[in-house]
Amino acid sequence: MLHHQLALYIHVLFVIVTLGCPYATQDIWADSSDAIDALHDQMDNGLRGVLLASFMDRSPESSLAKMLTRTKMHSVKPPALYSIEDQTFVLYVPKDYDPRQKYGLVVYISNIPAFVPPQDWQQVLTDRKLIMISANNADQNKSVYQRMGLAMDAVYNATLRYNIVSDRIYITGMHSGADLASVLAIHYPKQFAGGLFIHSCLFYRDIQSTATDDTQVRAGYRRPMMDKLYRAKSDNRYVILAGEKASNLPDLKAIYSRGFVADRFRQVQLLMMPKRNTTRPDRIWFAKAIDVLDRISAPAVTP
Repeated sequence: MLHHQLALYIHVLFVIVTLGCPYATQDIWADSSDAIDALHDQMDNGLRGVLLASFMDRSPESSLAKMLTRTKMHSVKPPALYSIEDQTFVLYVPKDYDPRQKYGLVVYISNIPAFVPPQDWQQVLTDRKLIMISANNADQNKSVYQRMGLAMDAVYNATLRYNIVSDRIYITGMHSGADLASVLAIHYPKQFAGGLFIHSCLFYRDIQSTATDDTQVRAGYRRPMMDKLYRAKSDNRYVILAGEKASNLPDLKAIYSRGFVADRFRQVQLLMMPKRNTTRPDRIWFAKAIDVLDRISAPAVTP
């Protein structure tokens, strides 16, 4: 059934090989230079819509050793090694993509073996000049380090091949994918300008109860190094999107107010969808979350 569904959506299969590319060894984490911009102008291969991609290069940050040292996640699944040559990624590139213009990038951590953005989300991505990429074989049955590593590989390779502005590179996911997105967003604030955490979120320290709220949340991952945390707090943008009827809403409210806001993250908002639980946000709420993420500029206010 999964292969049948993919066959309906995937318009073309292409393999991009970076060996021999003059820009493959560039520091893509740095600000774009005129030379890189000029290369992007020449890289329009005509491919648009939903694409299946394969890459040859891993992100410098995605090795198991580096990720274990940096994030130290709590997981019952043992870490696993993978080869980038054996992996595939689903890309959505707006049909009017122009390599001479700057686009944003949304990296989606999926809970299923392959995620194709639904039609209503595709319209939002097109309207807001966003490309989306999601790794296959990174579902919730895989090691958290494989899932996060493939997300790092996704942003690394997408930014090599498309004209993407660094200030609009976002990491997102739903449920367990949102948990991992929240880890990567804070631990890698140079690679991700922000994060959209749908129906779930982790925090790097325990959230204690108060006299008026007995909700407690345990730390989900290791506290980032000071320079990474400072950048995440001062420069980047975060949105927690939750259903008003979701059973974990008290936890998300506590993480927002007694976590992000209490720790002085400058740009973070909690959006609550009325009369919703934990189903996939529709086009209206997905668009609203992206718009908030793009425009957050004032300190957060506790709801």
